[in-house]
Parts: sequence; C-alpha cells; structure tokens
Amino acid sequence: MTGKKRSFLIIVLCLVIYQIFWLGACDSKKEAIKIGLAVNLSGRGGTAGEYICEGAMIAAEEINKKGGIHGHPISLIIKDDENTGHGIIRADKELIAQGTPVIIGHTHSESTLKAYPYVTSHDTLLFTPYTATSRLTGKDDLFFRTSVDTVSYGRALSALLAKRQVNRICFLLDMSNPSFTLECVEQTGKHFSGNAYSVEFNSRKETNWGTVIRELMEPDPEAIILLTEVTMTGVSAQKLRSKGFEGDLIATLWAQTSDLMHYGGKAVEGMTIITFIKPRYDNAEYKAFAGKIKKNFIIRLPQERSGPMKRFISFPKH
Repeated sequence: MTGKKRSFLIIVLCLVIYQIFWLGACDSKKEAIKIGLAVNLSGRGGTAGEYICEGAMIAAEEINKKGGIHGHPISLIIKDDENTGHGIIRADKELIAQGTPVIIGHTHSESTLKAYPYVTSHDTLLFTPYTATSRLTGKDDLFFRTSVDTVSYGRALSALLAKRQVNRICFLLDMSNPSFTLECVEQTGKHFSGNAYSVEFNSRKETNWGTVIRELMEPDPEAIILLTEVTMTGVSAQKLRSKGFEGDLIATLWAQTSDLMHYGGKAVEGMTIITFIKPRYDNAEYKAFAGKIKKNFIIRLPQERSGPMKRFISFPKH
C-alpha cells in the first residue's frame, strides 16, 4: 500500500481541527464530529477509492480509541459515488442531508468537477486528496486539496523526458477522465519540445486493444505515457511489451497502488511513476498504520524486491 493512507490520516486530523471550531459551542454534549467520504467503490475506474476508504476508516478508529477530539468521537459516513454523474450527486446529497459540514471526495478529476458546484453551493467544504485538474486551482471558496495539479504533472514529466533525452513520445489517454488526461498532455506540451502523439480510448467502453496498441507503436516512440488507472495501466503495459515495445513506460499517481503488479506482472517492472507520494515510508508511524491496514483488510502490500520494480519521480506540492 502506498502513502495514500498516511495522507488520509493527516487529512482527517486537519478536518477535525476545522470541526472543533464548528462544534465548539456543543463541547459539553460530546456530539460526534461528522466527516463525509464520497469515493468510487463499485464503478469503473480503479481501486484507489477502496484504499482511500480503508485508510480513512482506520484513521477514524484510531482517533476514537484515543478519546476522539476533546471527547467528541469522529463519525465517518461513507458513500459510494459509483464513479457516475448520478452516483456522485446522490452520494453528496445524502451526506449533506445527514449534516456533514465537510465531504472528502472524489477519486477522479471529472467526478470532483461534477461535485464541486453542488457541494459548495450548499455551504459544505469539499476536500480532496486525489483530484488533479487545474480547473479547480486557485479557487477562493470551499474547496481544498492536498494533491498537486496537472500543471505540476506536466512540468515533472517534461523534466523527466529532457533528462532522459527523449524526443518522441506517445500518450495513451483514458477519456473517461478527460479533465485529467487532456490537461496533462496540454501542460506537458508547454515544456516539451519533441514530437508528441496521442491515442484515445474510454475504459468505460469496449476497447479494441489491437488497434490501440498498433496506433501507440506506429510513431515509433521512445517513451509511452500511460494516463490510465491501475487496471488499464497494467493491461496496456502487458500488451505493449508482448508486441515488442522496449521503450520507457511512464505512468502517474493514478496507477500507484499495489495492484499494479497484479495487473501488469513483469511488464510493469522498470516503469516510472510520476507522483508526489512515496511508495513507502520508513518511519514507525507509517509501518504501524500499514500493519493495521493489512490486518484489518487483508490486502497485499508491496513487497521488497531484490531487483528493480518501479522508479518513482517525486515532485513537491504547489
């Protein structure tokens, strides 16, 4: 498991501080501090929502075991947004109706863009640890995030390509999340001076992988950038390697979960992931938290390997 769970603990703590002031007048009643969580748990689009949910549940449980916040327990209310337009608004509507002054969500840029006007118009704080679209950058309202935006992804990717002296690239764009994929291409283009091509598909629809792989390899790229979630990243990597592609494979945080090896196998070894989250931390707090996740949810955490698996290009948050 990556550092997303640790980031969620920090997020919950920040939100708790916000709610301490909101509930200050009710301290003697020890009312619960409500925190809404709206993520994709059943729709197409990867497993990130499940991991975020698990991390948030453990964080809330740990805080409550220590007596909550000034005696107020945390009440984490979880809704599945199904990664659909209808599901997103339904989930947020139900959370607002239950009195949550803050909603953590969502796991796709496109989903958060749909949620943003509805949530903020109801005087509810929208807080995301994952959404990268620059269309929500600099908003002076009820929107906050801890993730970097697509501007940072573009700069980091172009810097990596320059360092490796790569002059010919091809993007694979999952158009189920265009506010992320198209923006990444646009922002990279502002700094990359080589030749760039792109191939589009939609993971929510049937994909002709023979055509997709042929079009990706046709320009003879030195590197292929996979702007896809973890499942499609693993599948496309396997298909590209099976067809003889030997160049660099580059992905983003969208594919940074322990499932990548499950879906991609040997094809993702040596893959570079551009991210602002470390693949693992050495401090005792992280190790204890990861142990609780493994014990409670029985997930397979990334194992130490003697050989290379993935290279992570980290960049600071802006």
